Amino acid sequence: MKRTLLVLLACLAPLWFAVGPYLEGFGMLPRPTGFMLSAGFFFVGTPILSLLIALRCFKSSPQRITAFFVVQILQVALVFGLLPPGARIETIGVGHRLNRNLPIQTLKDCSNLIAQRFRAGTLATNSPPAEPYSALVHVSLIVAESELPEALRGKFRYVLVTTNRGSTEVFFVSEREIGIVYTKKHLEKDYSHYRIADGVYAYHYIRL
Repeated sequence: MKRTLLVLLACLAPLWFAVGPYLEGFGMLPRPTGFMLSAGFFFVGTPILSLLIALRCFKSSPQRITAFFVVQILQVALVFGLLPPGARIETIGVGHRLNRNLPIQTLKDCSNLIAQRFRAGTLATNSPPAEPYSALVHVSLIVAESELPEALRGKFRYVLVTTNRGSTEVFFVSEREIGIVYTKKHLEKDYSHYRIADGVYAYHYIRL
């Protein structure tokens, strides 16, 4: 029974590796605690688990040495073969958190209205901040909060409008370099993103 449990724990290596970044993105762990937990599992936890399996399941030294490396390689292969990068896992957690806390349909309707007013030149705007976030690099306008419905006011640091290959994009910045974007195009490679709804993505800006 103990052997089976240890082997099962080894097969769950991707879960142990992913839980830290996910909980960090979901807001249950402060940064960079989640990634530190993942690093701790990868560099400390997997060798310990491999050693336990080798010692508990085999008796001779050659078998134990072989088992240790086989189990270690298996765990590493599972982590890198089945999981996206840690930043992507964190973004999935961000997406689940924002989807839980925000009225997504209201956000979509608001985005469409902002895009229409932006193209018509009737959008109320604010001045850009003195020290813009990375996501503001290509921004065209900062949307005035009066343009937002009551359900969305006070929930974002900034609401930004920009254009990407002829398509209007609306960014709802909730944290530094993190938020939601409404777009009909694929995001640039600098953005780790997770689809929440049609045209609505949680994003994490990562300068490559």
